[in-house]
Amino acid sequence: MAENPLLPHRKLTELHALILRCRALDRALRGKSKLPAREALLAASSIHLHPGDLVFAEPNDAVVASLAPPPRKSARRPKSAPVESAAFNLPHLAAAAAAAHSFNAKSKNFVLAYTHENAIEPKWSATLRFAQVNKLPLLFVVAGVHPHPKLRAAKNKDAFTWDAVGRLCQKLRLPLLPVDGEDAVALYRVFQESTLHARAGAAPAVIWAMFHPTSVALKRSQTPVARLEAYCRARGIKL
Repeated sequence: MAENPLLPHRKLTELHALILRCRALDRALRGKSKLPAREALLAASSIHLHPGDLVFAEPNDAVVASLAPPPRKSARRPKSAPVESAAFNLPHLAAAAAAAHSFNAKSKNFVLAYTHENAIEPKWSATLRFAQVNKLPLLFVVAGVHPHPKLRAAKNKDAFTWDAVGRLCQKLRLPLLPVDGEDAVALYRVFQESTLHARAGAAPAVIWAMFHPTSVALKRSQTPVARLEAYCRARGIKL
């Protein structure tokens, strides 16, 4: 099969190695977390990072913090989100927006800010509005769940929910991009396009990765690693 120039074989091989690393990190550092396994999301987002880009992890999320790229040689900016958030003395997503606002447009760097559905984030709507108005080089990355009749959205007005974020994004014309959180190739393509837009100064975006609830046991062939390996085999790529 002909090689896809937008997703060459070497990138698929790199993505496979990274997803295995992220799975090992997630299991080792998060322990018995109630959040879904994020190896595909973390691999597909971090593979596009360059030196000087910033990653904002949620408090105590050592997995995401460990994936932050090194700073530029000329930069004096700390690379870890907890240090940044403490320095700004702002809520998590607001600190990420403040960091993105401080970037020089010529740097072509951007900020990844990770959160999860129903996370409590004071004044998150003002943060999204600020990001969109100022066309910040910022991607909000959300780990959500597939709709389920037994799951209820949080009622707290500060909760980062699909319905509330969706309404605001539509009002602000802020891109909201839902994607299968267990499909590494789909995630790669969404982040590939979104990071290019962010580096070009086009606009921020919200990438909402949909996961099955943790109560739903995936078949072995449905796991992110297995799906990526099947995709590679279909293209004649040896891993």
